[in-house]
Amino acid sequence: MRPTVPELLRGIADALETDAVAAIDDLHARHQVVAAIGVLRRIATLVPHLNPILLADIDDIVATLATVADRLPTEQATRLATVTADADALDVRRATLDALDAAHQSVLGLLDDAVVAAGHDTTLDATLHALVVRVLDRERAIGASIAGR
Repeated sequence: MRPTVPELLRGIADALETDAVAAIDDLHARHQVVAAIGVLRRIATLVPHLNPILLADIDDIVATLATVADRLPTEQATRLATVTADADALDVRRATLDALDAAHQSVLGLLDDAVVAAGHDTTLDATLHALVVRVLDRERAIGASIAGR
């Protein structure tokens, strides 16, 4: 689909930069628009990286929680089955960023509940800790790759 989200965001930033900034007399307002242009450009750079990261997180969280489902309270185990079915139903080739974000938020909520449910189960706690580290590492990787551009 054209324009893509990054193309659209860059187009808005370009239009603001070429048409709007020079027309703004108020210096403070002009600085605000220039800052907004920077934010639009940053988001345009990040967007292509989000789907793979969200998908990797969803798959990793669901797979990890599935390995410990027998040690989760019944309510979390039931939610895990529902979340897993929802995640499996995503058509990753056609999933919108909103759909992926909703699935991601759902599995993160389940992960939060699982961490609380882990209590003093050191094996479960270590498994969930390793998962959280992997999720954070993926997020850091986006920041590092974007900063290096």
